[in-house]
Amino acid sequence: MTKVIEYNSGEVVFKKEVSDTLKDDVFMRLFLNDICLRESCHHCAYSKIPRIADITLADYWGIQNIHPEFDDDKGTSLVLLNSKTGEALWNKVQKNITIIPTDLKTAIKHNPSVQSSCKSHPKRKDFFEQLGKEPLQSLANRYCRKPNIIKRLIKKCLRKTKKIIKRDH
Repeated sequence: MTKVIEYNSGEVVFKKEVSDTLKDDVFMRLFLNDICLRESCHHCAYSKIPRIADITLADYWGIQNIHPEFDDDKGTSLVLLNSKTGEALWNKVQKNITIIPTDLKTAIKHNPSVQSSCKSHPKRKDFFEQLGKEPLQSLANRYCRKPNIIKRLIKKCLRKTKKIIKRDH
């Protein structure tokens, strides 16, 4: 199933089809395989610790392994407080948010881009040479790993089983 999100800002209207599943979302497959990223992403001066921003917002990759009770398969945000100003801002809003404190090492364990630039996909150049010459879906099928649906379903079942066991004990 695909949804369409429409953004209307003055005269600019942007429509984006959003898929319910990773296997159906061509852009997400390309993005998560690091093949469609800008060249600057591979040499990012900001992917390091300490961070220069007061607050960093990111996807909390690996939440299902670290805090399974927060894994709802819809995404969990990671918030890094990088300065006293960031902490002060956070203190003003945190009462309205469900949070779980996590140390930095644990929080970024599955999110390497927080501390270093991502590596360029070995077929990135080929991908961009073919972009526009054939359908995006065809390129995604050629250059991206196929999502392992069975493996994902097994992991999801295991996570839910662990939640039930923890709840009942």
